[in-house]
Amino acid sequence: MKFEAAENFENGRARVKLDGKWRETDRKGSLVEQASIGSATMEENGTIVLQLRAESPDGKIGDALLRYPPDHPQYAEILRHLGGLQKGESKPVPPWPEKQP
Repeated sequence: MKFEAAENFENGRARVKLDGKWRETDRKGSLVEQASIGSATMEENGTIVLQLRAESPDGKIGDALLRYPPDHPQYAEILRHLGGLQKGESKPVPPWPEKQP
């Protein structure tokens, strides 16, 4: 399988671009079905940086770069959603659950 783009492996997985969409692969090159909406990194000062992408069924794409310093009101919620994150670490961002009205 040939990928259009690939990122470095983290915890045995890497983000890869296939048919215009970002997915995850294991070290054997097999696609992993766990959903990811982007990547999260924690800077040395504790700031969480989220690089997110949304793709609609009709092909529209939206990218976002969000920064959450430790004093941000949603910092603890973001950190919990990520399952924790250490300084210098990067990991995939799972989708947030749909909120009920």
